[in-house]
Amino acid sequence: MGLHVAAMVVLAWAFTGRTSAWSIQAPRYSTTTTTTQLHSTPPSSNTGAQRLLSCESLTKSYDGTRYQFRDISLSITAGSRTGLIGINGVGKSTLMKILAGQEASDSGIVSTTEGGKRPVVLYVEQEPAMSSGSGEEWTVADALTESMVVGPSADTPEAKRTRAALLAVRSYWAASNDNDPSSLAMSLMTDTEGAWELETRLAQLASSLDVFSPSFRHKSISSLSGGQRKRVALASALAQDADILLLDEPTNHLDWEAIDWLADHLQEQGKRQRSSAQTTQSLLIVTHDRYFLERTCRDVLELDNTAVYRYKIDGSYDMYLRRRAERIVAQDAELARQAETLKREGAWDAKSPRARQAKSKSRSAAYQQLKESNALTMGERAATRATAGGGADLWAAAKEAAGGSGGLERRLGGKVMELEGARIKVTKRPGPEDAPPSSNANNTILLLDGLSYTFERGERIIIVGRNGAGKTSFLRALVDEHPLTDGRRIVGETVRFGYYDQRGLRTHAENERQNILDYVVSQVELGVDDDDDTTTTGASKFKSISADVARRLLTKFAFPPSRHRDLVSKLSGGEKRRLQLLACLASRPNVLILDEPTNDLDIATLEVLEEYLDSFSGVLLVVSHDRWFCDKIMAPKPKDGENGVEEEDYIRRSSMFVFEGEGVVSQFQGTYSEYFKTLEKAKNGGVAIKPGFTECITGYDSPPPLPVKVVAPVTTPSETVVDGVHNTVETVDRTMAVRSTVTKTVSPLKPVPKPIPKPAQTVVPK
Repeated sequence: MGLHVAAMVVLAWAFTGRTSAWSIQAPRYSTTTTTTQLHSTPPSSNTGAQRLLSCESLTKSYDGTRYQFRDISLSITAGSRTGLIGINGVGKSTLMKILAGQEASDSGIVSTTEGGKRPVVLYVEQEPAMSSGSGEEWTVADALTESMVVGPSADTPEAKRTRAALLAVRSYWAASNDNDPSSLAMSLMTDTEGAWELETRLAQLASSLDVFSPSFRHKSISSLSGGQRKRVALASALAQDADILLLDEPTNHLDWEAIDWLADHLQEQGKRQRSSAQTTQSLLIVTHDRYFLERTCRDVLELDNTAVYRYKIDGSYDMYLRRRAERIVAQDAELARQAETLKREGAWDAKSPRARQAKSKSRSAAYQQLKESNALTMGERAATRATAGGGADLWAAAKEAAGGSGGLERRLGGKVMELEGARIKVTKRPGPEDAPPSSNANNTILLLDGLSYTFERGERIIIVGRNGAGKTSFLRALVDEHPLTDGRRIVGETVRFGYYDQRGLRTHAENERQNILDYVVSQVELGVDDDDDTTTTGASKFKSISADVARRLLTKFAFPPSRHRDLVSKLSGGEKRRLQLLACLASRPNVLILDEPTNDLDIATLEVLEEYLDSFSGVLLVVSHDRWFCDKIMAPKPKDGENGVEEEDYIRRSSMFVFEGEGVVSQFQGTYSEYFKTLEKAKNGGVAIKPGFTECITGYDSPPPLPVKVVAPVTTPSETVVDGVHNTVETVDRTMAVRSTVTKTVSPLKPVPKPIPKPAQTVVPK
């Protein structure tokens, strides 16, 4: 299947997959602006697989002058399993919404080609809805039984039957609350075509994703974590059995067990479809998770320079990189040939007489057309490079933040941070199924049960665990945005926190109305060294940011001057994340805490971030279930002499904190892949996990909190920073660095272990 892209006479490449053949397509440029049309046409006879959906000459722009994509054409065939990738803001989600009929393009046609039968297209958004269109809040049961097919597909007979079956299942579940479903609900299930089969699929999928228990189905969607909401949306979407399933960042917020299950499910589904003669479901997936991409997709579509390119990867991300490099080399060579032609033809055109013969006029017109086409191509490439996350220069940005000198982070002393018997309990949010709070009811959840640990310079820790196990609460406690219930948190005087919150860029209504430049000037603070002329708060020094520095920082983070006046509210999800990353790293933290940093960021930005973190010498704590990313940042420190890193600079030590549930945390000494490969062997082969595989670091008694002393404002840091459980810490925006409270030096008590510490536990995937 070739994907044809045209813009004037600009090059468009169609990659065949098995060969290195590149073809130049004739231009098809639309000069009209119309609403995207959806109609049926006969299937193409020159393709092996049946075409379900075709797009011709789709164009979408930001403002009529800056384009996400221009004049692109593509097809989706039955049984295809394709990954859609591209830089943030290039239009991946927009393209999916256009395919689903939820959004109109500026021009172009979307046509169905399944022999006149319109396919059912289902789109799962990055952030699933939490309420109905009327604003009524959903329960989990409501969300599981809500039709997710909208747009023109909702009018198909198949979608209408599924919608009726979903309503029957919802009534049946509601009547089953008392374990005695009414005869009316039973009759409705029997009389509705496909209701029992759909209920069975829903039960199986929701159970596999751990969102099906009767008590869980009664919870409100708003009370769930991001990962739990995504599980509910995926269970519902997979059960509705659409012809074309569009998944937009399906691994965002999911824990490693859910990601592993989803990849296995999609793999097995593909195998079953290929072995049967039945109509097969097509998948189009936007994902930044490179391991997930390899496991689920056979082809890749890349949106780049307002065009779309297709690659046959056969489950190998490295193959995509190689073939993309081939495409770029071929394209660069062709542009170089165009430049020579333009130079030659330009010289001829300049000296040729104005009164031309027909042949000369034709040659001159061809020269002008090629000149315009080349200028358009070069302009779009320059704009893409300027806005691509892969073009972000985090090292230069750190130097800019340091005032032209200094390293990636501020100097970190020998004392970093220590936790002593740290406990975190939270109040359970009651749902409709919960009894009213009483003195006899246990309405608290234990997230952390007496953790004692000393963090050292150069240490990097990956934190994993099931959704709701307390990972984010633990990180927020480290930066003192969440209080410890019991225990102590002791922080060294030179520590400067950088906290990247998974909840995203926190903005108020007035911030959303700000442009990017004004937001950075008003919200971002720079971390500076001790000898800089700055304002001082506690043990940390800050410098307010000027408009000139803000412009330079934005440019370093791939926001070119042409974007500086864009409203924050108009940024894509990935671009907001990049702005959040700017705010976090501008303070030059030496203790960097990243909560799900891979969510929404494009692969190019992730690769830049991986390289940046490889040179980071402070303490790094990361919550992530992106195996590729975790393996990269946990890799051993470069040897002496490699990449300019001196051996005596610091000692890198990598490990994992595994949140097992019920407050238990175990530490694994090794890499992310080593840990999960062991668990996979235990799951698939029944191999017993050896004792000592992980070491329990919880189960310690909590010492009494240190006395809180009122300290007058200081202009120089004290020797030690101590945070007791009741201390209050001044914080800035949660996307930025967190300032530490300063008290007088206090000798901390050592944690007192229980007589019999809790044994290490390991969760084996279901």
